[in-house]
Order: sequence, then structure tokens, then C-alpha cells
Amino acid sequence: MKENNIVSIPQGYRSSGREDMLEFMPTSYKTVLEIGCGEGAFSENLNQFVEYWGVEPDAEAIRLGRDKNSSANFLQGLFPSVEKEIPDKYFDVIVC
Repeated sequence: MKENNIVSIPQGYRSSGREDMLEFMPTSYKTVLEIGCGEGAFSENLNQFVEYWGVEPDAEAIRLGRDKNSSANFLQGLFPSVEKEIPDKYFDVIVC
């Protein structure tokens, strides 16, 4: 949604678990990168042994994500600004 060149985020979007994405997940995976992860709620749908990384520009969403999932690797910023911190050819699944 765009009003006067300002993008508004729908209420609850950053805390959504995105269950609709699960049908696209492979049956086996160990590492997941989510670009635009919000609070990282999608990681709650994954098994507990998955290594989860999330990229998100919203500092408050990252803070809430870290509170919920202390084992996740959250990077704050837009992808181009943090991509050097992300391992190359490392992830089984990338969600955007």
C-alpha cells in the first residue's frame, strides 16, 4: 500500500508466521535464510534443529525476533547492506 510515497505495512505483517509458504518448503533442510523476516515468526514453523537467519530493516521487529528466538541469526538492514555478513552457498532454503 502506498500513500503519498510512504509505504504502509499492514497491521500484524511483521509478526506473521507465513504458514502459506510451508507448501513450498522441501522435505529436508538444515539452513534457512529469510529476507524480509520481520520478527522471524516464520522460523516457528521450522523444526527446532534448523539454523535460521533473518534479514530485516526494522530495528523493532529484529528486537522482538531476538526475544522470541535467541538462537536465530538476525541481521538488521536491507539485503545489500548486510549481504557480506551472510555466508555464500550456505543455505538449503532462501525465503523472500
